[in-house]
Amino acid sequence: MSNQKRLCDTRAACEILGCGPTHLWKLSNEGKLTPIRISARMTRYDILELNDLADRLIADAKTQNAARVAARQAQAA
Repeated sequence: MSNQKRLCDTRAACEILGCGPTHLWKLSNEGKLTPIRISARMTRYDILELNDLADRLIADAKTQNAARVAARQAQAA
């Protein structure tokens, strides 16, 4: 078994995604992230899932930005 941590708390999850707890909760409610309820007051997140989500969010942002730039260039022409 690996010595690496597999789960992290809300604060660490927010650091990985670069967001606040409210946005983390929103991502969970949208089904983009799976919270792991340890107890009524303790939630953990899978670090691998967080990293995959961060990669998808970055790719989506780059795609949206490229589309905006292309639209602006088309308007200018």
